Amino acid sequence: MLMLDKTQLVDMFDRLGTPRQGRELIMKARSHAPVRDVKSRGGNVITLMASQKMGCEIRTESRHIEFAAAVEREYDAQVLEYYAQPTELKLDLIDPATGEIRRITHFPDFLVIRQDGFTLEEWKSESKLERLAEKYPYRFKKGSDGRWYSPQIEKQLAELGIGYRIFSDLDLPRRRVDNLLHLADYFHPAAPPCEQEELVRLNAVLAQQGCLHIAELMAQPFKFSADTLLKAIADNVAVADLDHELLSEPRRSRLYRDTTLRDFVRAEQQANVAIAQERFVFEIAEGVRFLYETQQMVISLVGEKDVVCRKADGATLSLTRTWLTHAFESGQIIMQNPATHAGLDLVRHSQEALNSALHRQAILNDAEQKHVSERTMRRWLARQRAATANGANDVLALVPRTTARGNRSERLSAEQVDMMHKIYETKWRTTEAKNYKNCHRELQVACDAIGIQAPSYPTLINYIKTLQSESDVRTRHGKRMAYQNSEWTNFLHYDTPMHGSRPFQYIHVDHTQLDIELISSRSDKPLGRPWLSLAVDSFTRRIVALYLTYDPPSYRSVMMVMRDLVNRHERLPEFVVVDNGRDFMSEAFESFLQVMGVHLRFRPAGQPRHGAVLERMFGRAHSEYVHNLAGNTKGTKNVRSLSGSHLPEKFAEWTLESMYCGLQAWAFDYYNQQRHPALDCSPIELHAKGIRDSGARPQRQILFNQDFLIATCPSADRGGVRKVHRQHGIKVNDMFYWNAEFRDHRVSGQNLQVRYDPWDASSAYVRLKNQWVHARCRAMVQLGQLTETERKALTEEYRKHSKEHHDDEKAMQRLREFMQVFKPEGAMQIAMERQQENKSLYNQLKLSSINPVTQPMKTFLEDDTSAHVIASDISTIEPSFTAISSATTEPEPLPKFEEF
Repeated sequence: MLMLDKTQLVDMFDRLGTPRQGRELIMKARSHAPVRDVKSRGGNVITLMASQKMGCEIRTESRHIEFAAAVEREYDAQVLEYYAQPTELKLDLIDPATGEIRRITHFPDFLVIRQDGFTLEEWKSESKLERLAEKYPYRFKKGSDGRWYSPQIEKQLAELGIGYRIFSDLDLPRRRVDNLLHLADYFHPAAPPCEQEELVRLNAVLAQQGCLHIAELMAQPFKFSADTLLKAIADNVAVADLDHELLSEPRRSRLYRDTTLRDFVRAEQQANVAIAQERFVFEIAEGVRFLYETQQMVISLVGEKDVVCRKADGATLSLTRTWLTHAFESGQIIMQNPATHAGLDLVRHSQEALNSALHRQAILNDAEQKHVSERTMRRWLARQRAATANGANDVLALVPRTTARGNRSERLSAEQVDMMHKIYETKWRTTEAKNYKNCHRELQVACDAIGIQAPSYPTLINYIKTLQSESDVRTRHGKRMAYQNSEWTNFLHYDTPMHGSRPFQYIHVDHTQLDIELISSRSDKPLGRPWLSLAVDSFTRRIVALYLTYDPPSYRSVMMVMRDLVNRHERLPEFVVVDNGRDFMSEAFESFLQVMGVHLRFRPAGQPRHGAVLERMFGRAHSEYVHNLAGNTKGTKNVRSLSGSHLPEKFAEWTLESMYCGLQAWAFDYYNQQRHPALDCSPIELHAKGIRDSGARPQRQILFNQDFLIATCPSADRGGVRKVHRQHGIKVNDMFYWNAEFRDHRVSGQNLQVRYDPWDASSAYVRLKNQWVHARCRAMVQLGQLTETERKALTEEYRKHSKEHHDDEKAMQRLREFMQVFKPEGAMQIAMERQQENKSLYNQLKLSSINPVTQPMKTFLEDDTSAHVIASDISTIEPSFTAISSATTEPEPLPKFEEF
């Protein structure tokens, strides 16, 4: 669907009669959205959604609410356009309670454009809306229909011809959103259509059977592929219940003959209740809703005599059981959710209690047993008769009630409890983080002042522990300590699997510095610890890509992981999950993912459990492999107990190339083949099963060719566009790059997209006539292969010596001469040797420079005849730039794992 052009938008304004101010607001929002940056404050997860409908990134601040709403708008045929964080509204609202004017600044979450009008939408959780309604009653109100409204804002925006809606998380069809994401690849225009013969066969099967589970259709005797079934659902050729059944669970989701049969089956599955049951059944239990004089109320707490109810505006009200029963009998109360028959609540009874109840039942059935008194048997029978009369289970009525024994009356007076609560609020919940003993002293002083006896020290400790929450820990010790003591999250939402539902749905990417010292393959000198970057499939726990380098994490590290991923599997994931490091926040990385249709999701800052899958992988790599090699640095964690004779660099014997081959063998030949305790199978086996169940999705295939390598190169700074000079070419990083195409007078003066190769400083790539042309830097062609790191270091060293910038041809000539004769020493020599190791490894893997530089570089390092290069060990994983097969098998391992 194409976005509206200016003519279509004006026609829509005229048809709807939108006032001038409303038109200006909408046009400004379309051109300037988003007007503010999304932020992660309270642990919310930022997601950059690659929207095909809008052709740009949609930035959302909430994973469960805003992102889900964006997905629904993305695939809603009625929505023409939608914009996140579209505008800044400055409004004046009147507080009816005080008569004061409240001036607010409001950023709506979305501007949604449909054929029937324009709407600004605000999305929040139901619990947050209830808190806001209590704090700002003049702004948030809940109607009798259960929806949220803001009458004053709606009235002001209606004068501009714009609607305003407040939505909560209860308005989101969670399963539909998950199913839309599951079908996203099949909505794509590149998805191959279903074969007509398969559609005819599918319709014939459904016409005969009525409805079948997807797993049954994929098994014998039908043998439909998952790709065929999912594409048929996406094209509305097959009928599925997207609102109630998850397509990610093929054994529970079904395809139907038609929509009528689907609705009939759905109605049959609903719980059966008696006709007009709400008129004669009224269960006083938590969660029951009822109407009293058009006011909706919910029972929130049930006591022996009183019942606490919550109104629609969040206020609470205490009612007696007698009044509720009388009001229901007189028709003043109308039930909204009739009580259904509850099953046996066995969970709250222990195994010993259930065994005791069964033993008592056996005694009642055998009257000859005399070891129980007649009085006890009469008491048991009375309990059974009472339970049977009330519809309860007669055996559970015999469960011992030992937990209800004892004197349960309060030992403390109301004044003592109030004083403990005051100490808890004023002394314990403070940033001073006072201990128990100090708080008890404060309690003793306060109680002596009013003439009451202070509660004991253990009583105060128990009271504090009973009330203490995560919020208290955050107040006393900060958010990091509170996070460490918070509950472990076992699920993302009630119907959302934590780690996804299919392979390549969520891929976690991160970096770590390995605990091992490496040496140079040329001189055997120690070069320090390398950095490892991993990409792990969250669903299968499979390592899908790795990158090993001496360079600290940067944009280049991230893009090299993407190159390795495509080289091995010929595809990119649906979501890339990363932390908040600067290397993941580059515009080049975000634009690359947006163009490739990949969503980017940021983990909350300071909450490492969101990346537990990957963090655990780093731990296993160290404990199972790295820490068992010569030169490992695990001993340096206790520096004081480390002897000088056992420093890691004195035992280092691994080079970067050998370390890469060893890690590759561990990751792809050992770990991926081992049984995972959380999966009960190996990652490879679960990957194969997931592909069968969720489809191979061939439309997501990405060829590892020259165009893809250029797409992973960074754009030139200042917008990535350069103006072509007819004589000098284009200027990138203060260097001129030339191609014969630039002589054409039709090309001269044009602003063209430019990317530079970080592995080869002499190369740049210019988008000319819908293809990339290779431009070379004349000043650096004779220097061999220089990486971006080397170029920056040598340029900075040259400027220190010459005190001038190389902005003309003569300055660049002097820079080239300086690079040819300069010999690094000390720390720079080590840095240059690290770059040599990086180039040696990735040139052989053909993952580095796009056009390999054949001329060797003889400027920085002398040749060493003792070098041991294991190029033959890694040559088998060289990529091919020809047509790539659709299989995603691992490359052939180079050395055996036992050799490392």
